[in-house]
Amino acid sequence: MRDFRHIFHIIGLLLCIQSIAMLIPMVVDIIYQNSDWQIFLFSSFFTFSQNSIYNSLGKNRIQYNSLNWEVMYSNNFEFYYNSNALNVVEIAALHLETTFSEYTNNIGHQPFQKTKVFIYNSEEDKKQSNIGINETNKFLSSNLNLNNRIIFKVAYNENINVFKENLSYEFSKVLINDLMHGNLSFAKRFGKVSFINLPEWFSDGAARFLAYGWNLEMDNIVRDYFLTTNKKSLNKINNDYSKFIGQSIWNFISITYGKNTISNIINLTKIIRSPEKAISSSLGISFNTFIENWSKFYNKSIFNNYSRDNQEKSTFLQFKNYNKIIDIKKSPNNDFILFSTITGNFKKLVLYNSKSKKIKVLDKVRSHNKNESFFLKWKDNENIAYTKNIKGENNLISRNIFSNNKSYKSLSRFDKINGFSFNSNQNLIVLSASVDNQSDIYLLSANSNNLKKLTNDKSHDIFPSFFKNSTSIIFSSNRKNISLEDSKVSENTSNNYNLFLYNLDTTSNNLFQVTNSLYNNIKPKTLSNYEILFLNDTEGISNIYYTTINGITKQITNFNTNIINFDFDKENNSLYYNSLFEGEILIKEINNFDLNQSRFGKQTARVDYIKSQKLVEENNKKIERKIIKNNIDFENTNDFTFEGDKKVQSSILKNIEINKNKRTSLGKKYQYSIIKNNFNSFLRIDPQEGFGTQVESDFLELFEDHKFYATAFLPFSSLKSADIFTEYNYLKKRFDFKFSFLRNIFFAEDNENYIYHKYLYNQINFNISYPLSEFARFEMSPFYSTYKFNDLDYRIFNNTPPSFIYYEKNNFYGYFINFKFDNIEKISYNLESGTKFKISFKNYLTKNQENSFKNFSIDFSHHQKISENVIFSSRLYYGNSFGENPYKYILGGVKNSLIRQFEDKGINDPLLISNGYNNYNFIFGEYINLRGFNFNKFDGYKVLVLNSELRIPLIKTLSGMNVRSSFLNSLQIAGFFDLGSSWNINSPFSKKSDVNTWIIKEPGSVFQAEIENSKNPWLASYGISLRSFITDYYVKIDIAKPIEDYMIKNTKYHISFGYSF
Repeated sequence: MRDFRHIFHIIGLLLCIQSIAMLIPMVVDIIYQNSDWQIFLFSSFFTFSQNSIYNSLGKNRIQYNSLNWEVMYSNNFEFYYNSNALNVVEIAALHLETTFSEYTNNIGHQPFQKTKVFIYNSEEDKKQSNIGINETNKFLSSNLNLNNRIIFKVAYNENINVFKENLSYEFSKVLINDLMHGNLSFAKRFGKVSFINLPEWFSDGAARFLAYGWNLEMDNIVRDYFLTTNKKSLNKINNDYSKFIGQSIWNFISITYGKNTISNIINLTKIIRSPEKAISSSLGISFNTFIENWSKFYNKSIFNNYSRDNQEKSTFLQFKNYNKIIDIKKSPNNDFILFSTITGNFKKLVLYNSKSKKIKVLDKVRSHNKNESFFLKWKDNENIAYTKNIKGENNLISRNIFSNNKSYKSLSRFDKINGFSFNSNQNLIVLSASVDNQSDIYLLSANSNNLKKLTNDKSHDIFPSFFKNSTSIIFSSNRKNISLEDSKVSENTSNNYNLFLYNLDTTSNNLFQVTNSLYNNIKPKTLSNYEILFLNDTEGISNIYYTTINGITKQITNFNTNIINFDFDKENNSLYYNSLFEGEILIKEINNFDLNQSRFGKQTARVDYIKSQKLVEENNKKIERKIIKNNIDFENTNDFTFEGDKKVQSSILKNIEINKNKRTSLGKKYQYSIIKNNFNSFLRIDPQEGFGTQVESDFLELFEDHKFYATAFLPFSSLKSADIFTEYNYLKKRFDFKFSFLRNIFFAEDNENYIYHKYLYNQINFNISYPLSEFARFEMSPFYSTYKFNDLDYRIFNNTPPSFIYYEKNNFYGYFINFKFDNIEKISYNLESGTKFKISFKNYLTKNQENSFKNFSIDFSHHQKISENVIFSSRLYYGNSFGENPYKYILGGVKNSLIRQFEDKGINDPLLISNGYNNYNFIFGEYINLRGFNFNKFDGYKVLVLNSELRIPLIKTLSGMNVRSSFLNSLQIAGFFDLGSSWNINSPFSKKSDVNTWIIKEPGSVFQAEIENSKNPWLASYGISLRSFITDYYVKIDIAKPIEDYMIKNTKYHISFGYSF
């Protein structure tokens, strides 16, 4: 009968470590005086985590604020929110519950569990959330996802209507994802049977259309797309564009074939796993014909009414690498242009000198959100002002552009800033800001902390501006009336914005309404004490309008693309604005601009369609009123119930109705909720122990503030050699804490000489991590470990044991110091862009200093985008082990390779097995990849390796589209070049390198022989590689030509699992 005691030993040990580790959150919460420890004490023994073994770096979330979470339940949702956001949650609950049937019917899918909705007061709060951070990027796994969470996060932005649209968008996305990938058995998950490569235009485009319909942003991007001369085909459009193009496709399907067609197409895609074929089969036409019809639908109105030529002669102000301009402001003396832009992972504040043509970056913040603005202002010819969020708090910064002197005014009491303005003598500041999701207008003193609230209602009041030399303020608002006393309820807000005037000297509680339009009038700029420029989208395109107080409003620009922001120099009649042009947001300048000339444009097809739909709705209402007037009795069946049935009302809707006029909270305090996340089992090939199975599992707390991860490697050669690693993460505060346990057991065997050694290593590690940003962090990790060596020679059991050492034990203590950076963005399988690196120092100390050692290493990887799908990837690794007893780097071969061949170096072998020889390399030695060679081709205390690859996805590059087969869709060809060396003392850069000096020495002997030669100290290889998914494994076949001692050797083949680097 087979002995399973080792397996039970491993399971028991994992549970013991888990139990010990789970006490840490209680201790930390007690230190921070958080009462949550009482709750967590009972739930901690069921918490695991996921810290993917495939990505040792990963990104960070920085917690500046501690949020008090509450939870509210409804029939179909669970709402998690901060305690001061109850009013927003009630709006979210009513909206999602009342539209639940609409969206599930449109998509043709209803989730089998309640959807969890996490609501944040602002984007800054949302950025601090740990939910979804460092999701496992598996390249080989039989993935049994035990969680299948249906969740989404949303921050309250702008106004209630936009918030509702964002809720609908996120809910639609999770519905489509759950339909395609959720609720699958383990058998279906194995082999990627469920794997569907949905292009972003299909999935995200569908969600956007269902939530936003035919909106202004989509219409602007589609118009720019069709006016672009060298436009990309559908499958080659980048991610920023594709979701809007997809939105237009679904809009075309809905208008042409009916909205019910959407669910048919989505569900058919689930079955046949091809969006193109699903559209073709559902509509009864070829996909190419469908795309032609879609193009004609939009082209008809675009080419008849618009062209790239504008009425005004505009000049591009192009700045290299700056093609996503957010905001723009011209200096009063016309010498400088101040603008903000998105570049890579940063939102930058940039100053352009019009005379010297030089560019200077004044400030930057990590952000991808193009809707966030610095709200730039010129105070005079030398000083600027802008807002910036610093460590979770808003600040108003004043800065001199020459001396760079800064002053800060704290705006920490506000969740979000929506614009500001100085009065003419700069002693007052008018500010639009949000507190508890309510945006109002505030008056601040520039020189003190005095503050006055000018508006206080549910209306969304934004973009305030002082008139020149006046106490009057103009701002945009979606309020329906002018009274400041009668706007406490959200029913008094509309979907459109108008301009309103507030005078600081007035005693009236009424505003003066400047515009009265059914469209949006935003971003006013005052030219004098009565003239105003602003943006208006009446015709379907956001253009500049001119008006005066009590005057006539007129359109003064007629562009074919939305103006995003603008500035006007009245003295020189110069207009500056930024807008979309062929996929880029650029700055344009128009000189000698005439404010007195009116310009008119045709309505867009979108506006015509919206108006026609409103007419249809009005006609239907007239028919209904006529029916009621004629007393035609049609019973309303919406609330029909059969006799004996009890009417069921959503509990959340009922509770909200009951408590509408009460201040009691409908929610309750959130308590820890433990979630089973993943169980993975996959084949792993260890260089030393050979084939085995890697088992990993993790549990996590709902907000992912507490995580526990456990893994074990069970080699097929011997279950006694199992390796175990467990780790607990506490990520709730500014500092992150980790507690881990590592256990390695290895049996080294020389069967020919009957030599058998056992190595046992246990390590306890406590990690303190301080995130510096989303991408960088500093870590300090004290540890304690035990190391045991046993020579299992049979003579140790005799009365006369052998003369050599057969047992040795060392206790190590010390610390690790790491700096990690990771801004990698995933493009596709084994395709990434960005940089990641790790700088590490390890210090192993013992009582007996003869066994102490240290290690310093740098691991740097960069992935550079050459074209849409072609990536050049490179990795540089340097390692240095030093001290009294350094370990060896083992250079050559490919880890996780099916073919394991080692160089035989005799008595100089770093993996030598000899009687009484305690070889630390079996535990501490590191394997470094170098294709084209056997394992252990070179070894030394130091190593330097360069790996480089040009990765090309074959099918995507040749056809420009995704295919049904996961194998073909992830199939890549890569050309590679590797270069590396390893040495002990003399580096390969010196004339007398270690490779040229071969030292022969018997273990324990005082004599040695030294042989010198003229060999090349560098190993190199080049070749090609094919890689793709085969069932659930990412398989690589590397065909390498090794270069050794200036000679090209025979071709070497490597078949391995997993991504390269």
